[in-house]
Amino acid sequence: MRCQKGPADCSIQDFLGAFLVSKATTMDISDEIRHQVAEKLGDKIRILEYDAPFVARIEARFPFEGSKIDWDRVPGALVCGRERRGSNRSSLEAAQEFLAGHESTELLYFVGDGLMDGVITSELECFLEVLTALLEWPQHIYVIPENADWCLAFYTEGWAGMGFATK
Repeated sequence: MRCQKGPADCSIQDFLGAFLVSKATTMDISDEIRHQVAEKLGDKIRILEYDAPFVARIEARFPFEGSKIDWDRVPGALVCGRERRGSNRSSLEAAQEFLAGHESTELLYFVGDGLMDGVITSELECFLEVLTALLEWPQHIYVIPENADWCLAFYTEGWAGMGFATK
């Protein structure tokens, strides 16, 4: 018998079996983000399951105030778009200029701050495509190279910060 309402309506084994099947076939928001980005960009990206090593790199190399990098404590940091909430256009242009001197094959890591578990990686040449796809979701996005020597951060409030590591 399949459970329709809960454990009172069937055996605990049937209820747990139905629950596990249900969990296995439903996507959470993180899965949805990764699925949609993968659908749009296919083999241009790779998805890594664990973000903890990348979050640790960012936290070790940049000063934080609350849940965001404290760009006021990053010498030479560029912060743009704070006064124009909801628009990432100037931020995207500034980010492209920031990245202009880097190799197009440099591997970038896109780390979300909560909605998306895991990390999306791509080469620099796909930066704008990946970022544009991720900006459709309300989350902060940190973009770093493997060594976290620099960081681009795009915030849900519509502004961005970018600069070189202080530590």
